[in-house]
Amino acid sequence: ASVEVAARARASGVQSAWQVGFEPQPDLIRAFAAAKIPLKEILVKPAKDALQPEATVFAAQAYFEKLLAKGASALPDLLYFSDDYVCQGALLALARHGIEAPRDVKVATWSNRGNGPYYFKPLARVELAPQEDGRRLAENLLNWLSTHARLGGVLIATTYAQGETS
Repeated sequence: ASVEVAARARASGVQSAWQVGFEPQPDLIRAFAAAKIPLKEILVKPAKDALQPEATVFAAQAYFEKLLAKGASALPDLLYFSDDYVCQGALLALARHGIEAPRDVKVATWSNRGNGPYYFKPLARVELAPQEDGRRLAENLLNWLSTHARLGGVLIATTYAQGETS
């Protein structure tokens, strides 16, 4: 799905992008390099002793509040969030500063299908379907346990869903 995010960014005229999350995203880095779009990685981590997911939302919100205190001109054309809770915190800070997606900055995010993050418009997102994928894996394992038949391949893959924010 990283290739689709980069292709959509290129098609919509993005000249600069940030990947914001907990850790580097090598697939996204390669996809943006191939699309010839500079991608800066911003790592936002909650306090080690803090509980997830609230701490993640608050850490991202604090990071973007501090950044936006310098002005919206510090933002790139596209923000890609590799964590949905990081996205939620950033969206709160952006909204507080009157910055809207996609009017002021394009936004795409990671999302577990049907589980946010939520915004005023449907977000462009890379989705995983954890409940459906888990069900398929469990059925495959239960079949193997009862029949000892060869395990079938279960593909766990992300998909790109074009929202209104990129």
